[in-house]
Amino acid sequence: MISNFTDLPEEDLSLFLDALPLITVYIAGVDGKIKEGELNWAEKLIKIRQFDFPSALNTYYEMVDDRISDRIDELRKELPGDHEKRREIIEERLSKLNPILGELETHTANNFVASFRSFAKHVARASGGIFGFGSISEKEARIMKLEMFTPIKGQL
Repeated sequence: MISNFTDLPEEDLSLFLDALPLITVYIAGVDGKIKEGELNWAEKLIKIRQFDFPSALNTYYEMVDDRISDRIDELRKELPGDHEKRREIIEERLSKLNPILGELETHTANNFVASFRSFAKHVARASGGIFGFGSISEKEARIMKLEMFTPIKGQL
């Protein structure tokens, strides 16, 4: 078991650092139109989360913060414009995190998955509702649980 995600092999670490940009584009683009408000909120949320979590998660959010804006731009150019195809590709990429999460200590992996799911929910809430906050669309509600992540040993 690996106790610190920074000890992952370089290729695995790169995919791991891509999780939040992928989740951002996944949630923001589910309805076919990626809204700038959702992208901006995701970037702000990453800054906030650098200080709100156990140290491994703080470090993760710091590392993602260094690249989030550029990586989201790259993903928007790289991924198909068709939201269904984009969704499928992102789900496939995120599912590749399961074996990587399985290499981490169980509590650490569970903390990451819970953080990813919470992050997805916050991005989903970033549009609609009152003053653009608080409303989750039906499509966002269906995918924000990030069901591509399989249960981790020791998870309830």
